[in-house]
Amino acid sequence: MGTGMRLVRRRAATLALCGLGLAACGLPGNTVTADEALKIIDSRVQQTLREVPAPLAFGEKEIDTDDGSGCVRGLSDSDFTGQIKPRLEYTAKVSPAQALGYMDAVQAYWKRQSDIEISRMSPELMNIHFNDGYRIYLSYYEASNELDFGGAGECIWRAGTPQPTDAS
Repeated sequence: MGTGMRLVRRRAATLALCGLGLAACGLPGNTVTADEALKIIDSRVQQTLREVPAPLAFGEKEIDTDDGSGCVRGLSDSDFTGQIKPRLEYTAKVSPAQALGYMDAVQAYWKRQSDIEISRMSPELMNIHFNDGYRIYLSYYEASNELDFGGAGECIWRAGTPQPTDAS
């Protein structure tokens, strides 16, 4: 049997396993907990605030551990897994010049680090992706003069493992 035919059969077997049960190819059995993920995210935000100081007064931290919108099976947007994407965010009231200047400084800082991907979709929106699936972001809204600085993680189980109340 040729190498090409073996490869086709392996792919077919893998697809069959994925279709029969997500344990083989889908949802992880264990993840970090929501609290652990939030600590990772917040540590990167705090590192940035220490390393790129600015006279900005970021308000109280807003935490979201209920967003499961991106945590779906397969190609369906309606087949939720029960997992969540942890997120936290701080907000500061700033002028456009302050916001964009701070974002430029943050970009310059993270650009010097290895294994970091920075995407600046516009002058007002920047994502910094880490190789472990976490990201931090800055977004400025001129209409409200607000600079949001936060972060998010990948899909995880809230308690670190699937619970009976999670969708299966």
